[in-house]
Amino acid sequence: MTFRTIIEQGYFLNFNQEIDSEYKFRHEFCGQHSFSGAYCPNCKKTLLRFLDIDFNDERLTFLSNQKHINLLYCWTCNVAQDHFYYQILNPQTIKILFFGEGGAVTDFPYEDYPLFFQSRFPNLEIISKEEQTLLSKMNQGWPGISEIRKINNKLIRPQHQIGGEPQLPQGELDELICPICKEFMPFLAMIGNDCDHPQGLCGNDYVAVIYYYCNKCSVVGVMQQCD
Repeated sequence: MTFRTIIEQGYFLNFNQEIDSEYKFRHEFCGQHSFSGAYCPNCKKTLLRFLDIDFNDERLTFLSNQKHINLLYCWTCNVAQDHFYYQILNPQTIKILFFGEGGAVTDFPYEDYPLFFQSRFPNLEIISKEEQTLLSKMNQGWPGISEIRKINNKLIRPQHQIGGEPQLPQGELDELICPICKEFMPFLAMIGNDCDHPQGLCGNDYVAVIYYYCNKCSVVGVMQQCD
């Protein structure tokens, strides 16, 4: 598998490290937002925000045409059953381009699913060369869970990650094409299940939401994978 990512050096989100007060940026995990156009066309409610990536962070060497890219989604309808595309028009406005239609529910992924999750401010943790090699091998079918646990227990389930090559629940990455320019969209980030809620973001540690980005058109493409 040829893996194409928009940021070569990968980073895990680390919620335990203190953020250096001298940093001139702030990545925000979850939390409320009020972006124009960011409403689920099926559920008629505000899309979930999983992450605001702040490209003022000089560690993210990709020169984005947007200073902030917000990773949005909806779990409670068929948006999650098809590829989902939206365009960033300006920092506070998006336009939904394509989505999985219909099927809004009230008890999926679990009962009393929240309208948003608690806001947190993670630091970025460099994915080491050894970890990246292991993640790539896992996507090729080796090693098994028991071997992974012996080597690096942190990697046994999909993690929140920006750039690099993530652990893909299905081992391969679908190719998404930008609906505007028709060019290939490389990988940007992945969101796993971990959050402050006891059931997580989607209620399953082996489900991941995968984000792609077309820098030319400011289009975000989204799909989900499960084991």
